[in-house]
Amino acid sequence: MRCTVLIKHVGREWYNETTFQDRVSVDSDAAAAVAEKYIMAGPRRGRFQQQRQQQQAASQSKVAPDYGHPHFTSDYEGLIAEVVAEGRHKEASRLFRGLLRVADIQRSSAKMIEVLRSEHVRNAKREAILSFKAQLAAKSPQPKTDTAAELTAKEDFATPAEDFTLAKALYAILVQRLAPLLRDADLPESTIAVLALMAFLKRRAREDEVAALEGAFGAFWNGSIHCDFFERWRPEDAAPISEGRGLFVVCFSSLGSGLVRPEWRGTLREVLSNIQATWFRENLLRVEVLHVMDPCVSWWQSNPNSGADLSLQKSWQGFDQAFGDFLVKQMRDFPNARTFVLGDSMGGTGALLLLKHLPETASALIFTPQTDVTNYGPCKRRDFSQKRKNRLREDIRTSVAACNARLRVHYGIHCDQDVEQVALLREAGLREIEAGASGSDEERSISQALVGHDYDDHVLSVHLKEQRCLGSIVQNEIETLLGRR
Repeated sequence: MRCTVLIKHVGREWYNETTFQDRVSVDSDAAAAVAEKYIMAGPRRGRFQQQRQQQQAASQSKVAPDYGHPHFTSDYEGLIAEVVAEGRHKEASRLFRGLLRVADIQRSSAKMIEVLRSEHVRNAKREAILSFKAQLAAKSPQPKTDTAAELTAKEDFATPAEDFTLAKALYAILVQRLAPLLRDADLPESTIAVLALMAFLKRRAREDEVAALEGAFGAFWNGSIHCDFFERWRPEDAAPISEGRGLFVVCFSSLGSGLVRPEWRGTLREVLSNIQATWFRENLLRVEVLHVMDPCVSWWQSNPNSGADLSLQKSWQGFDQAFGDFLVKQMRDFPNARTFVLGDSMGGTGALLLLKHLPETASALIFTPQTDVTNYGPCKRRDFSQKRKNRLREDIRTSVAACNARLRVHYGIHCDQDVEQVALLREAGLREIEAGASGSDEERSISQALVGHDYDDHVLSVHLKEQRCLGSIVQNEIETLLGRR
């Protein structure tokens, strides 16, 4: 009996994380062969087996894997299990073996953050985006006049194909710039290796280091030329706000197809030009546009880049600390300007959360927002707890109840998910009006309203743009805000 116990004990120790590297050199061929066995015999055996079974089932049923968002997970076993499920066993073993070589978590985390925030990465990202835009410009109906910059200024929303192409370019930049760190651990120079390494580091890093990693990655992983959660923009024919007077536009970006980017520029450019020509012939319309992005896919609950002391940051702060306090300060910088808030889908959620901070002289135009992400498919972060989701819903309810500004929320009356999402707003007292009533005396007398459209999909704003209706809706709201209606 004593001998049996000893054998079992030694068997467990062989695959113990602290003794594995002592028993088998990580440089030996044996290490790659037993790396997966180490996981299977270790404390996470059940988790890995579950992940592998789920990934195998997913590959057959095309169900999404359950490790959550690959950029914001610490489940590196789940990421590698997906590689195993695809039959890439040699690559999976090399990933396991390489991660075992990462001994100094603090140093590796600091190095990854340094690379993500480096000027080299910023420049590479900028060049990749401009090159991509130039390719699109070359394919536009007027290739000689539509430069990359001009095409960007005309954009509202990106297509899934555009997001996919740009995402590949951004991954390539990550692999190239993080190659020395990958080589130090003999990890393959691949996207999955970058994601697995980041997940591995987050599993073992301190809370502030995890937040710093997520903040650095989020600032890089978006469709903005700049590496930040915010981007300022102004139409070329508009003047900056002077002496606090003018129009301050806050645009919350949607999740899109997974690559958050500045939105609404095309429509705003056209609308503001029309308003300038109609109402401001003698003077330039003074405008500042602030794009607000949530590349952490947190529905505005996480911005690890917020605050002066990054060493005190957490991954989750809630809307006010993550975004709200900064936006309130921006509005205070323009005390005599009129604030116009615009958002679609996840961006609409951000706009709803800002309502409580808006003065009575402000206005918000929102399309198909989420008010409850409890069972919302695109909300993939596993660390987005049920408690946080419930709090988000209640924060939206509180913000809407405290709103004194003009508010219009547009949705498709035949889109079940959007009908469910606006139910909270209806309960909060928003009146229902028909889409065709815009501009009527009755419509103008209603401060806060839901606007239903005869449409059956979530992408209502894209549909309205295709129908050449989106611009007039935005223009009506801005003109009403400026007292021109």
